[in-house]
Amino acid sequence: MTQVFKRVEECPPVKGFRRSIIYDLSRKTYHFIPHALHSVLTEHEGQTIEEVKLAFDSPLVIDEYFEFLLENEYIFLFSKEEYDQFRPLTFNWDYPALITNAILCRDGNSTYDLKEVFSQIENLGCRHVLLFSKVALDFSYFETLLHDLNVSSFQSIEIHTCQHESLHLRNLRRFVDNYPRVRAFIVHSAAENRIFCAKNQPYGIIAYVREQGDLSRNSGTSLCDYFNVNIQLFSEAQQHNVFYNRKLIVDASGRIRNTLIGEEPEYFVGLDNIRQVVETHHFQRLWKIPKDSIEVCKDCEFRYMCTDSRIPIQTQDGTWHFETECAYNPYLAKWKGEKGYQPLQSPAGI
Repeated sequence: MTQVFKRVEECPPVKGFRRSIIYDLSRKTYHFIPHALHSVLTEHEGQTIEEVKLAFDSPLVIDEYFEFLLENEYIFLFSKEEYDQFRPLTFNWDYPALITNAILCRDGNSTYDLKEVFSQIENLGCRHVLLFSKVALDFSYFETLLHDLNVSSFQSIEIHTCQHESLHLRNLRRFVDNYPRVRAFIVHSAAENRIFCAKNQPYGIIAYVREQGDLSRNSGTSLCDYFNVNIQLFSEAQQHNVFYNRKLIVDASGRIRNTLIGEEPEYFVGLDNIRQVVETHHFQRLWKIPKDSIEVCKDCEFRYMCTDSRIPIQTQDGTWHFETECAYNPYLAKWKGEKGYQPLQSPAGI
């Protein structure tokens, strides 16, 4: 029986300027492929291997392609009748909440009611919170806070705080054991870099870092550490900016922001009614600016896995761009520091 090939829908191929990628969304990994293989997967699906060979000059290469695809379970072979029973997977994204994640900041001058803010964002459907403190807070402060949140609907809580003598490893291990929704407890400005985590567990991470705490990470370093390959992020990235979409930030002064602290002077007032602020079009203006709409990023093969925090800027002609360069040049397929890398602004960069 003649068999045709069917691509696994959870493994979509994505084309960049210099090379392509197969996103393996179920196994949360990816594999670089040449553009020719991207063409096979997107233009010849539903054909037999022999039919595909007729469209290319190198049949032996096509054999190698299909050996790779079958070995990695990126495709399967079916009869034409079986193939016709499949329907394409649509990567539509939505979430039953106005806000999905929030960053709450504290310093020595913060006076806003943190418990009240937690209550409001929980009512907005927020499930993931990062609490960031530039000052040292006693261990008992976090115990009281998490005790009050123990019956909340938050799924994960991440804490970044300055070093304090009470934040020793014994206390923090007991803390993450007692409050399993704590994804990570990061102590910055520590004497040395140390990290502790249970094997193969994404929650309960304890880390001491020597660097001073700073949420405004270098906006030009969209490195592999910020890549995530999964069906939720991939789907969201089709129509949204995955970093800013449905994100809320409260700075140390109690002002509401929709971007990282220090990257934009604009802020919103109205901490007494956060919903009213978040529902405005102006607050949500960055939510629906996907990488496909941003210059350079639209040509990058990593665009559906990258959680870049840079703020997109719109020019007078309506196009979007970033004022700072990423550390990756998609026109050369090179990272900053790699041999042959050139910045985009250089004559050889594009």
